[in-house]
Amino acid sequence: MGKVSLNINGRAYGLGCEAGEEERLMRLGQRLDARVAKMADQFGQIGDLRLLVMAGITLLDEIEDPE
Repeated sequence: MGKVSLNINGRAYGLGCEAGEEERLMRLGQRLDARVAKMADQFGQIGDLRLLVMAGITLLDEIEDPE
């Protein structure tokens, strides 16, 4: 089992993953961090949880309606 440490909005999150998936998980974490940073720029530091929820919702919206 692999392990990675993701930095999201200045906070470290340790996650486990399948062996060999570390690089992909790191790349996805970097993309999520960029999305959270965009939310923080727009709305300020309104809390990690709220920023993560907003980032997740906007990503899911893009998946459902890619236009």
